[in-house]
Amino acid sequence: MTESVRSALAAILEAHGLEGDVAPISRDRFASREPRVREWIDSGCHGTMSWLATSVEPRVAPWVEWPWAKSFVVVKLPYGLPTPGSSGASPRIAGYARGRDYHYRMEGILKKLQSELETAFPGSRSFRFADDQHLPEVEMGVQAGLGWRGRNTLLLTRHGSAFHLGGLLWSVDVDSFPPPHRDHCGTCSACVDACPTGALSTTGCLDARRCLSHWNIEDRATTEGIPAQAARGEVYGCDICQQVCPWNRGIQVEDALPPTWPVTWEEWVDLCRPGGGFQSLFTKTPLRRSGRHKTLKVLLRNLWNLSPSRARELSVRVLETETHQPLREWIRSTLDDPPAKPL
Repeated sequence: MTESVRSALAAILEAHGLEGDVAPISRDRFASREPRVREWIDSGCHGTMSWLATSVEPRVAPWVEWPWAKSFVVVKLPYGLPTPGSSGASPRIAGYARGRDYHYRMEGILKKLQSELETAFPGSRSFRFADDQHLPEVEMGVQAGLGWRGRNTLLLTRHGSAFHLGGLLWSVDVDSFPPPHRDHCGTCSACVDACPTGALSTTGCLDARRCLSHWNIEDRATTEGIPAQAARGEVYGCDICQQVCPWNRGIQVEDALPPTWPVTWEEWVDLCRPGGGFQSLFTKTPLRRSGRHKTLKVLLRNLWNLSPSRARELSVRVLETETHQPLREWIRSTLDDPPAKPL
């Protein structure tokens, strides 16, 4: 039964140019993660992402919320990982965020996959997930034989790590796992060594409180601290730990933003001013998540590290039109008392 299920799934995925596989929901494999997950939460490594602390159960016991699910399908959706640019030359946006939000793209793919699986397996039931449910996608990708967990905490393959993960919880029973990927990180610590804030450890643990991506996306207060002092142009996300990975050397693409996007610091700041067009330009991209106010604050905070005189000039310009009072107060405070010197 399992091999026929896997063969049918493989044919459907191949028809859509996708890579993926299916694995059973093993209570032992999921539950064995619980001590590590709770230790990570208890140590505060989840940063300001409070929902991670309140959603441990579905991450280690998905059968509680989805008791009908017997297996899961995981698929990969590639994106372009840009080559490293000159530090601070212009605002940097992570590769995955340069264009239409991947949730929209993955949703369309998973809907088609659902429909075809329902046709191939009448009476089956499924539930879509794409980094929008309380499920451990990387761990599920490992169990589905799609790669290994790298020291940068991402799912890694010998063809790199520049892909999104999504999939389906499925009611069809399978009784075996795909062959596992061997861990090919070896003694390499390139990602750990390159992280400018020390957010990664050689044991494969991420401290979100020190992560630039957490600081410029999830931390709504854009808190002062190590990431704020280390930022050198990272405005949305960060690709450093992927760009230095030897397995990503051959897949990186030209470092270019979409043609309609701003390029210079001045253009970005003007876009983020009231009526500048931020919402209309980024409405269906990941940047809508951070919003105009936070993006503008991150832009200016980066500039204080790179060029204090330029930061001061643009801050004064922003104050002429900015209407968001908390942001106005923060800008005034930086003009009166500039942020700590960069690391």
